[in-house]
Amino acid sequence: ALQSAQGTTAAIGTSRLATDPALRQGMTTIRKVVEPYIPLIRSGQFGDGHYAAVGKAVAQQVEYIVANCKLDPAADRVLHELLVQLQDGSDRFGGNQGVARDEGVAPIVNALTDYGRYFDHPGWQPLRTVQ
Repeated sequence: ALQSAQGTTAAIGTSRLATDPALRQGMTTIRKVVEPYIPLIRSGQFGDGHYAAVGKAVAQQVEYIVANCKLDPAADRVLHELLVQLQDGSDRFGGNQGVARDEGVAPIVNALTDYGRYFDHPGWQPLRTVQ
């Protein structure tokens, strides 16, 4: 979840932040890559090769968003926090954090959930598999 200690969530208030096509495309792709596998990850049925592939796909979309997304400064600050969470999850999936790969799902799910909560993305629905 976003860090309210940094004032981010307080600054958002009740209005949702604007998105642009690059952000919507990148976040939709991340969701499509991760969401179907959440049950397998949580049940321990996801292999190292799968983690690496999903982690790489998430990292590629984070890079795409960083390179192409143009938001106002307030939205960009919130997005930066989400991108940090996504990259953390991707790194964990890739085995780069010295932790169990399945621990990468939590920061990614949190980022996708917070994205839907704070950003105005027409048609975005909460993740189907959230625990």
